[in-house]
Amino acid sequence: MCIGRSDIAQRAKERRDIERIDTAVDLPDLALERHTSYRDRPLADFVAFVEMVVAAINKALADIKADGTYQKINAKYFPFDIY
Repeated sequence: MCIGRSDIAQRAKERRDIERIDTAVDLPDLALERHTSYRDRPLADFVAFVEMVVAAINKALADIKADGTYQKINAKYFPFDIY
C-alpha cells in the first residue's frame, strides 16, 4: 500500500487532537536509502540508521533553540512563532 502526501497530511490533521505534532520533516533521500545503501541489509539496520538521523536532527534543533539561533531565524522570516 502506498500512502500519498495528502493521506499523510490528513492522518496528521486527525492526530492533532490526540498528540502535538512538533515538527514534520520531509526526507525523501532518507527513505531512498532503504532502496540503495540498505537494500541488501536487514530492516533493523535501516531503522537504526533512521533513528540516528532523527536523533541528530532533534539535537540540532534543540541546540539552536538553546542558543537563540532558532528564535532569530524565526523572527527574520516569519511574523509568528512557527514552533
